Amino acid sequence: MKRKCSILGAPVNRLPWGTDEKDFRCKRIKEMLREDISFLCFTGVKEWHLVPDEGIGMFAGEILTSVKEQLFHDLIIRCTLPCSSWKETWQDDIKKRNDAWLLKCSHIKTLPFFQKSSLPGTNMYSALTEEIEDSQLIIGIYDLNDYMKYDDAVDYAVFHLKIEKKHYRFINPSTLQYSRA
Repeated sequence: MKRKCSILGAPVNRLPWGTDEKDFRCKRIKEMLREDISFLCFTGVKEWHLVPDEGIGMFAGEILTSVKEQLFHDLIIRCTLPCSSWKETWQDDIKKRNDAWLLKCSHIKTLPFFQKSSLPGTNMYSALTEEIEDSQLIIGIYDLNDYMKYDDAVDYAVFHLKIEKKHYRFINPSTLQYSRA
């Protein structure tokens, strides 16, 4: 059985540095994410799932495609897009960065758009839970102290992985400390 891992990230509005990639915490998070991904690849994780976004999803996609090109050419990178209009509101440079690593993905799936739902971010939630369902481990950037504080798709995805008793390892974006289950 192939070992599969998903990457889950807090939305950019929850990151203490916002969009400032020069901030020391952002730089350190990227280093930690690269170390975790490389370590997991060396231990046999061959398939990765992620959902692109303006922050952690983009960083993870860039790191994964770099690791694939430099070290593990047989990695499978699966990406689930929340809907066909998933990046309409993003800045042009962010769109280009996401497009660059998406071109190197093994599989890309776009979910149909759900218009009516009581769940905030239904399409994003569907994309996130789909990636979680098929993985043995979920790594990412998430502050468990903020669990269900924002009532958004990422909170509901974390709720889902806890109910499914999935193993996870998160880096807290404020403290840069690990939490796991």
